[in-house]
Amino acid sequence: MTSITAGGLPNGTITATVAEPKTRASAGVVTLTNHAYVAGGSSQELAGFYPALRSADAEVMQSRDRIVARSRDIDRNNGLIAGGIDRRVDAVVGSNLRLKLKPDFAAIGMSAEWADEWSIRVEALWRTWANSSRFLCDVERHHQFGGMIQLAYRHYVTDGSACAAVMMIERGGLFSTAVQIVDPDRLSNPAGKPDSARLRGGVELDQYGAEVAYHVRKAHPGDVGYNPDTSKWERVAREGPTGRSLFVRALNKRRAHQHHAIGRLASVMARVQQQHLADKTELQAQITNAIFGLFATTNRSSADMAASMAPADDGLGDDNDLNRAGFYEEADLTFNNVRVAVLPDGDKIETLTAERASSNFVAFQNYILRAIASALGISYEQLSNDWSGINYSSARTLLNEIWRGLLADRHLFTQMFCTPIFAAWLEEAVARDLIEIPGGKAMFYVFRDALTQCEWMGPGRGIIDRKKEADGSAIDRAGGVSNLEIDCAEQGRDWREVMWQEKREMEQRRKYGLPIAGEAQVASGNAGGGNDEDDPDSADARETAGAER
Repeated sequence: MTSITAGGLPNGTITATVAEPKTRASAGVVTLTNHAYVAGGSSQELAGFYPALRSADAEVMQSRDRIVARSRDIDRNNGLIAGGIDRRVDAVVGSNLRLKLKPDFAAIGMSAEWADEWSIRVEALWRTWANSSRFLCDVERHHQFGGMIQLAYRHYVTDGSACAAVMMIERGGLFSTAVQIVDPDRLSNPAGKPDSARLRGGVELDQYGAEVAYHVRKAHPGDVGYNPDTSKWERVAREGPTGRSLFVRALNKRRAHQHHAIGRLASVMARVQQQHLADKTELQAQITNAIFGLFATTNRSSADMAASMAPADDGLGDDNDLNRAGFYEEADLTFNNVRVAVLPDGDKIETLTAERASSNFVAFQNYILRAIASALGISYEQLSNDWSGINYSSARTLLNEIWRGLLADRHLFTQMFCTPIFAAWLEEAVARDLIEIPGGKAMFYVFRDALTQCEWMGPGRGIIDRKKEADGSAIDRAGGVSNLEIDCAEQGRDWREVMWQEKREMEQRRKYGLPIAGEAQVASGNAGGGNDEDDPDSADARETAGAER
């Protein structure tokens, strides 16, 4: 028996007694009767199926580079897979991911009204940085913030992880914070150093397994030409002295204690190649069948046949011999305006038809595409663009099922990747006195976690039937189970911007004397003068008149 004691707790210690593990039987034949689970035995279906039991990192690091290289090749050369990845990226983060602040005002000791006003100010300043027309938020100055996140999420889907360095670069803008998306391939142990308990594929760990630093090649190991930076590494700490993020990393974890991952295509890579080969073979068969091929059979030798097909004066054939090429050209026999083939003695012409690889090709392809779509986390219809079997009910059900997974992935990815970048930017904004913190700048470090509570708004879910969904939203709002913020977020819109725009439009309509929907209904209800009680045609007036009679 072994005792485990957890010390350092404020109310004492917790002691647990754990039994020693039993020794597994190493001799004898394993049969189904030895195991409570059939999966633990060696039935005919499971014979020879004995995968090794490895740690999470050992599973990934053994073949990570090969799987990632294959995934990228498929993304480059397989149109269906490239389209499927594009649709997932577009649905999860899109091209303009937007910040939606939700500071925990109660933890700070402030009011909801303060949180609302503070959030409006911070979000406005964030947009000036994230949507800069000079692309100052990007170290390489190629993208605005939304474009960088789209690129990072594409790495996350294909490679299994996304990395970025957060720097300070003075370029004449209001902020110096700038982000560089880093190819995950650049994370590696310096000089080929083997993995250890504290270093896993370029990721440096502390005693608890937390990532504390990253070893990054200064250039990609497969860079074109000779680049001396491929043999140089730089150690980048995860955080600076103030806790500001210097390197952020999103990891698609599948197991505990995992520090590297692979992309979504790994589990269906063999099927992807099968689908590609089957599609290519079917296309070749179709093309071959579209070409009207002929071949001739004869009793003569191949040398005599070649001589007879050549012109008579080239020395290969005899002038008195039958010249088949000329014969075929001059033979012109018709019967009722239909040409009849006339062949030399001993020749026979046959057509060439390519046999189809499978008469059920469409069903076979759809079967494989459904497995691929499941691995990508999208529907078969999205992957194949085949919407022939969809109606409103099935589309709505499909969209709801897919949408839950997309929202969950968006939340996990953005909290790992985008929120630390926002916190680093906010620290600079506070230091530059552009944003006020209750109690002064120093309180930012006390309330940092409460101030940086946020959500990230991506593309909307979309609308299948506008009237049905609008009626449903109205019922939910009337019943108190929804509100304008929730409804707008589902469509990728900011409820504040919707209300501000509506207010501006109403003011403009009044300015130009145009009717407003609600006011027009009230005006039409009061047309004819008087209120409902004075109206002889109103229900109340009719009821009063009946009582008098």
